[in-house]
Amino acid sequence: MLSERGISNGSIGVITNLLPDDEVEAAFPTKDGIQTNGVEYKRVQLPIINAFALTIHKVQGLSLPAVTVALNSNIFADGQAYVALSRGKDLEQVYLTHCDLDAIKADPEAIAEYERLKAKAEQLHRPHSQ
Repeated sequence: MLSERGISNGSIGVITNLLPDDEVEAAFPTKDGIQTNGVEYKRVQLPIINAFALTIHKVQGLSLPAVTVALNSNIFADGQAYVALSRGKDLEQVYLTHCDLDAIKADPEAIAEYERLKAKAEQLHRPHSQ
């Protein structure tokens, strides 16, 4: 059963080959690694939809070989730009289609904590007056 291998509705796979009769070969990351060939899977209930985009929430926690990000008004929550930009395994494989700096938002409490810690570090590293 596919669910035992970690493949379920919403799993992200890569189409590796287009076959005659509208069939495809696809590779899916599973608990056992990448499963390709060897086992024939047919999707009867729902068709495979080739997607060129994933939501930031969907890719959170993933490391991807390459990412293309639009830093625009669609990024609405604190930290989303960071999550999107940090998904690429290599900086050379992170591409921007839009770069609106207003899309980069940080939690005000996180900024306040950063400033507090920065001030504390500066205080600790000041030479002591004698």
